[in-house]
Amino acid sequence: MLGALFVLALGVRLYGLGSRSLWADEFCTWHVSRMPLGESLRWGPELTKPPLYQLILRAITSDPHPPEWMLRLPAAIAGILAIPAAFWLGTLAGGKRVGCALAGLLAIQSFHIHHSQDARSYSTLVLGCILSTGLWYRLVVSKKSVDWVLYVVASTLTFHAHYLWVLTLAAHVIWLAFVNVKSDRCFPRSPSSALLAVGVLCVPTVWHYCLYRKMTFQGLDWIQPPTWTSAFAVLARITFGYVWVFAILTPSLLLGITKQSRGKRRASSRDRLPMTPGVKGPIAPNAAQALGVPGFHPAGGSESAIDGLLLTWLACAWFGLLVISWVAHPAMVDRYALPAAIPALLIPLAVAHRLDRRLPMILMIVFSALGLRDWTKTRWEVDPGFRELSKYLAEAVDPANDGVVLTIDRRTHADWDDAERLPFQYYPVNDVPIAELHLAPDGITATNDALGDPRRLYLVVLWAEPFAILRAAGREAELFSIEGEMYTQLLFSPYRLVRVAPLQ
Repeated sequence: MLGALFVLALGVRLYGLGSRSLWADEFCTWHVSRMPLGESLRWGPELTKPPLYQLILRAITSDPHPPEWMLRLPAAIAGILAIPAAFWLGTLAGGKRVGCALAGLLAIQSFHIHHSQDARSYSTLVLGCILSTGLWYRLVVSKKSVDWVLYVVASTLTFHAHYLWVLTLAAHVIWLAFVNVKSDRCFPRSPSSALLAVGVLCVPTVWHYCLYRKMTFQGLDWIQPPTWTSAFAVLARITFGYVWVFAILTPSLLLGITKQSRGKRRASSRDRLPMTPGVKGPIAPNAAQALGVPGFHPAGGSESAIDGLLLTWLACAWFGLLVISWVAHPAMVDRYALPAAIPALLIPLAVAHRLDRRLPMILMIVFSALGLRDWTKTRWEVDPGFRELSKYLAEAVDPANDGVVLTIDRRTHADWDDAERLPFQYYPVNDVPIAELHLAPDGITATNDALGDPRRLYLVVLWAEPFAILRAAGREAELFSIEGEMYTQLLFSPYRLVRVAPLQ
């Protein structure tokens, strides 16, 4: 089943990888990957992202104008590798059935598929969070050197993929503190030294973030302050809807009732030695640990330990993002909360497995069916983007009688001027000169005479309101006629095209 799920994930993430036009943030990814490295680390619009993704692009291609599929290939590979990683983490939490169920849900999760075909670092962040959390659990439980090395490598790379990995790191530290307080022990040396090693390796990137912190937050000005309703809507979108939130609570309640009814029977057999599958007779705890018996861990029991880690991870990756949005700066958006989808999906699967071994697979089938509509929409419906906009302009614009005007919104930091020019650099319109309309801080007043051109103009807008701009300049919009239908503007996600009537 894992092999079939891997093939499914491979197909849906690689199919049509270059069929969709690049969008605003992906143009930034392309731009920094071809800039001098030192300069790229200081480029304003990209300060919200550490350099791992652009370093991977530099390693796999030296083409100054790589195709769309090449720019998205690292994200697709990370999204594909997340499926066996999810299986491994699910196996740690509840066994192979839970692992297959989690891998199946993640394989067809429409939001994860979308960001596996996006030339950004979000699928890499999810993969790193899965691996680092599973390795952290193994490190705390077993204290093996190989887990120490792997955790340090995975965590360091994940932090350099996206700063939001610190929320997952916070979950690791909080859970470790809880485990050790519960067992009246100080912090063990092996996990503590791993955290110290990760901190040392991340010092340059942390220093860079602190140095440009103000500009980094300026790049997030578009995010609106969240409410409880919008925060739960984000959780619903990154999983399988609100029904999944209730699915987290219901099995837990049923399990609690079941455990309470069996309390006396368990108390009477508390001192019995654990039985091991495949081994005749009972096996002593020290021998079970030496043999690596699944399900036996010295850190207070595998079920309670892994449950605590997953709950802490969900709290930090989702609720922690909400707290940051209230205290520091709004940051509650779908793709930033995507790592929270893993514990949100895994917790009910692990709990359901303890009620009945068949329930995880049933849940996977049910919620896969419920998400089929979103999945098919994501796979087969491709919105037109700047590539289609550029093609339309190449066919519709007469350079002798028409003009093209690109709106530059100066309300953001100055470096964003370059970012808004990138689409026409990647998708050029041959033989058509591009004029620029720079907007004043109010977003309406033009600071140059681009709209003073009396010809018919095609106005390309990303952030601003096009009709307010035309009213301020004393110009009027001209309707588009396409297949007998009239349109005031054409939408090329996320860009808009408005045709300005020529002056009489």
